[in-house]
Amino acid sequence: MTVDFATTDGSAIAGTDYTAIAGTLTFAAGVTSQQLTVTVAGDTIFENTESFLVNLTNPVNATLADPQGLGTITNDDAAPTLAINDITVAEGDTGTTNAVFTVTLTGATALPATVNFTTADNTAAAGSDYTAVTGTLTFAPGVTSQLITVPVLGDTLNEPNETFFVNLSGATNASIADAQGIGTITNDDGAPVLAINDVTVAEGNTGTTNVVFTVSLTSPSAQPVTVAFATADGTATAPGDYAAQAGTLTFAPGVTTQLITVAVVGDAVFEASESFLINLTSPVNATIADPQGVGTLTNDDTAPTLAITTSRWLRVVPGRPTRSSR
Repeated sequence: MTVDFATTDGSAIAGTDYTAIAGTLTFAAGVTSQQLTVTVAGDTIFENTESFLVNLTNPVNATLADPQGLGTITNDDAAPTLAINDITVAEGDTGTTNAVFTVTLTGATALPATVNFTTADNTAAAGSDYTAVTGTLTFAPGVTSQLITVPVLGDTLNEPNETFFVNLSGATNASIADAQGIGTITNDDGAPVLAINDVTVAEGNTGTTNVVFTVSLTSPSAQPVTVAFATADGTATAPGDYAAQAGTLTFAPGVTTQLITVAVVGDAVFEASESFLINLTSPVNATIADPQGVGTLTNDDTAPTLAITTSRWLRVVPGRPTRSSR
């Protein structure tokens, strides 16, 4: 009894997944079974379970009840992994600068892999610091990397470095080893500069008159700015000529001016113009271009007047007539 056999491709391919065979089986009298051996090719490629066929034909002295055997090759390789990197980029002053993330597929695969991505705020905010993006990446077989581009928005504000996230989710035919990329936006704007003006005021005759100094930032800041201040005597002295002041100014983000008010003591004394100082020290998140303001107190009192008085005197000389003299 004989029967012919031959392999046929299914989803498995001869030469790649298995070795094709063909021939004739002979069953001697009394023999009831024979074996066919098909060599399966091993690999490390993640793929679907595959199959091929062995077909029986041309039986002699027998009939065929089941002419076709199914060979199933199960995948035993792990799915590839996906990971996203971290990126650092200077924000720039205008327009946009691209932060380009790389998503890497590690491990051989015969199947297309996909993964979803979306940005998320951290200290950086979408719409003001960067443009939000979302979508799906597809890795065709053999492709090992894909790019995600996030536009970073330029500005001229001094601010801390800021971060946002790109998150991966919903992978198919792959697992996710690193699901979150961190985008760091580095500040490239100089710290704002502080300066204080000089003020001149008439001192007044009574009570007090306010001397108002203006402390200015050259540009807005995205973070709080502080600076300490204190008065110091010049030719004017505290407390006789003015009331000493000391403290700290705080510029909230976006604020560019703050005021310092010093009370000047009025008097009616004619005197030279006098001055005192306000000194700025210990700036935080700023530098100081002009650390000293001069307060000048102008005299507004009338100069005193001088007068000479006259008198008459009488001298008596014995034996002479009396004469009045001036």
